[in-house]
Amino acid sequence: MLVLAAIPSASVALVVTRSATLGVTNGIAVALGIILGDLVFVTLAILGMSFLAETMGSFFAVLRYAGGAYLIWLGVTLLRSKQQMELTREYSSKLSLAASFISGLFLTLGDIKAILFYASLFPAFVDMSSLSANDMIGIVIVTILGVGLLLPTS
Repeated sequence: MLVLAAIPSASVALVVTRSATLGVTNGIAVALGIILGDLVFVTLAILGMSFLAETMGSFFAVLRYAGGAYLIWLGVTLLRSKQQMELTREYSSKLSLAASFISGLFLTLGDIKAILFYASLFPAFVDMSSLSANDMIGIVIVTILGVGLLLPTS
């Protein structure tokens, strides 16, 4: 998780951009939104993957690898895409901390890197069938510290 959090991404760019243009408090609000997005993924991974692993048995492993292969294919397709976007800058002084928080949250919920990690890599590193409450609390703390501390420094 620490390695993936340290890799520069759109979330790092958003924190830096909001901090530079709207102030440090907006950058912190974006970072908090990103952390919440990661916590949503952790919760879905723990609850959803544990349920799937228990009910689907060995077919779950096949499904997990198929999902990982799909995400890799999607990433390669995006990298090979020739389409370009035209970016326009519209500056508004009315952007609030809530808008910064929500933009960080939605950016994370749509981040392919986060989806890939929590849907395919995270379950490979964590035995979902034997998680205790203390394990879950530990995972939440590592997520908050890993993403929250590394995000501003990336």
